[in-house]
Amino acid sequence: MFGAIPAVLTYYWRVKMSETARYTTLVVKNSKQETQDMARVLQVEIEAEEQKVEKIAHDTRNSFGFFSKEFALRHGLQLLRTTSTWFLLDITF
Repeated sequence: MFGAIPAVLTYYWRVKMSETARYTTLVVKNSKQETQDMARVLQVEIEAEEQKVEKIAHDTRNSFGFFSKEFALRHGLQLLRTTSTWFLLDITF
């Protein structure tokens, strides 16, 4: 039971943590929330730049899905290496 306390505290902390500014701007498309989050983190007054946000939000260079061919080409080898390392580590222990 005591071993579950750090996991529960970590889960609570992650749920309460705000999203990154990039995620809030590009995925959620909420520049006002992004500005508020960054102002709170940096402890300074920041004003939103709507034109800049719109330009970044329409950038489709990295708009491919998780199970797409582009994702596999970019990250497949790295994911395979990480998976095999964890598998071998589990066998060792």
